[in-house]
Amino acid sequence: MSKNIEDYKKKLEELKKGRAAARTTEQIVGNVQTSQQPVQNIDKEEQKESQQTSQSHLDNISNQHQEASSSSQKKLRTFNLEMDKQVIEISIPPKEKIHYEREIQCDLEVEQQTHKLFHGTGNESESNFQHVQVEIENPDVFQNPHQVSSQIAASAHKALQQPVLPSKVELTGEDISHIVKSKNFLDFFNRSSRLIEKAITNKDDSNLYALIDVIGDKSNSNLQQTGIKSYLQHSVKLTDQQYGTNRVVTGIEWSPHRNDLVLASYSQNEQGNINDPVGLVALWSLSLKTRPEFYCFSQSQVTCVKYNPFQENLVLGGLYNGQIVLWDLRAKSTPIQRTTFTTGHSYPIYSLDVVGSVNAHNIISISNDGKLCVWNMNMLTQPSKTIDQLTYTPPEKTKQDINVTCMQFPQGDANNFYIGSEDGSFYRTQLHSKTQNNSQSMVAAVHAHDAPISSLSISHDPTGSHQLSGMVLTSSFDWTVKLWNPKVSGKPKKVLTFDCSEDYVYDVAWNPVNPSLFCCVDGEGYLDVWDLCEDIENPVYHEQEDKFALNKCRWSLDGSKVATGDSRGNLSIYNLDKKYLKINENKLSNIIDLYENKQ
Repeated sequence: MSKNIEDYKKKLEELKKGRAAARTTEQIVGNVQTSQQPVQNIDKEEQKESQQTSQSHLDNISNQHQEASSSSQKKLRTFNLEMDKQVIEISIPPKEKIHYEREIQCDLEVEQQTHKLFHGTGNESESNFQHVQVEIENPDVFQNPHQVSSQIAASAHKALQQPVLPSKVELTGEDISHIVKSKNFLDFFNRSSRLIEKAITNKDDSNLYALIDVIGDKSNSNLQQTGIKSYLQHSVKLTDQQYGTNRVVTGIEWSPHRNDLVLASYSQNEQGNINDPVGLVALWSLSLKTRPEFYCFSQSQVTCVKYNPFQENLVLGGLYNGQIVLWDLRAKSTPIQRTTFTTGHSYPIYSLDVVGSVNAHNIISISNDGKLCVWNMNMLTQPSKTIDQLTYTPPEKTKQDINVTCMQFPQGDANNFYIGSEDGSFYRTQLHSKTQNNSQSMVAAVHAHDAPISSLSISHDPTGSHQLSGMVLTSSFDWTVKLWNPKVSGKPKKVLTFDCSEDYVYDVAWNPVNPSLFCCVDGEGYLDVWDLCEDIENPVYHEQEDKFALNKCRWSLDGSKVATGDSRGNLSIYNLDKKYLKINENKLSNIIDLYENKQ
């Protein structure tokens, strides 16, 4: 096969050479024609013959080559190719690595050898950056910036550790006036000043008492020489110079949750200006003796005040115009709720109380005209129960209207209560009676005094081991205080009469811990303390702090303090020696015998 191909190649080369010779012949013939015209025809015939011979020779060669190629194709094998694996080309780029260059933004000033380092939160404004002075020990290193980075960083870290004083802000007079009058500043100033005054006051108390013990007090020495017992010691006088002057203290109430907080209600200041509040209640703290902790204001003078024993932030007030207002000590000084005139009282409210339990308690109010209302603490717009006129029908007599001056519920009792009237009568009544007749709700009545009854107080024995619990004290404008036993059937029986006062007795109060101890105040300004275990004819304490009339007195819940209020708006606090809170069982039996003999 290969030999045939080589022969064919040789023949093709010979043919090419023949064609080249023919071309050269044609050129020679052309040249000859120009010179010899007759010979042209002869040459053309010869040329045609030569071309025919050469063409026939080439045809023979090509036919032989085709036959050879067809025979070779027949001899070739046929193969079936199939795809075994598919190769896919994937281009994976190299992992990108991010490099950060540590730099310090600073202005290099070789002349001053100091440099400012900007340290901030990334804000665009340069005013938010902190400027720190960085000192460079060797300024020649600035010729190579790479060597200075470590030194700048070390100096900057040392400089940042030093305290940076804020820039001084200069305020104009208008700015200062605006800040001083703002609510935030006033609240901060009042709160901070109260704390500072408390700290100063409490710090000085112990030193003052120690100084008195060392030097010796003349009054104490005289008492020790004469052998007279001093039950009370005057602690502090609380006077409100801003609002409390020329006002009468109309009510005192100790906090049921803290022994250092006391509420005082005041009458209207008749000599005040138009900007003075008409009704005022002040919350005093014994740690802050110069001014009240909080004020409560109203549009009418406050005749009585009462803590909500189940919510320490709520304070109730009875007003002279017949309204009941509710203050929240966490909110502003104005009432958050108030009753209406159409559904409530229209005469002065001299007594109110909160009775019931934590989950179900009501407000009981009674006005001077004898109208009694029961209120829900969450809704003061409409009373849940109303008795338009308390009346009493004596045997074989006509019905009498009761003009109430005071009211008192026994502790833990939400149905039975006692009231005193202007005619000197003393009543035991029920809030929820079986009949709808109001006169039938009066369980018992007795003519107790020859003048209006000013106050009532019911004893309570916290231990429950004695029979003195439930005794009733009444004070009157007839200059006397009387002890009653209401547990007998029928009318209450009088047990004792205390008549050492020479003026109106405005208030009386049992000690909540010792059931044989009580106090009373009168129009001459005397505070009397009676201990039935020691003496039933004379008070064990009879002192006059000022010549102003004392209107109210209240014991603290622990029985160790008593507060009095006078006609000039002063609130005085006295401390009781704790040894008198202990009950003398031997002497108490004599009082129990006297008490039982009156049954």
